[in-house]
Amino acid sequence: MKQAHPTANWPTLCGLAVAGGLCLSSVGHFALTSEAGGFPFTYFVYAAACSEVELDVLTGEVSLHDDVQ
Repeated sequence: MKQAHPTANWPTLCGLAVAGGLCLSSVGHFALTSEAGGFPFTYFVYAAACSEVELDVLTGEVSLHDDVQ
């Protein structure tokens, strides 16, 4: 999406992604088994993200706030 719209800001990119039917979430899971022979990774990474979204339930209007710090 960013390659197609290189000058677009974050709220615009999110709006384009949603309008294009792209999923904006991700989930992952890994389970160690006895066949793995120990830990397959030497480190684990944790991350979090937050978006402030305002939704008018009467009109369906969505506002993405890019001033969240």
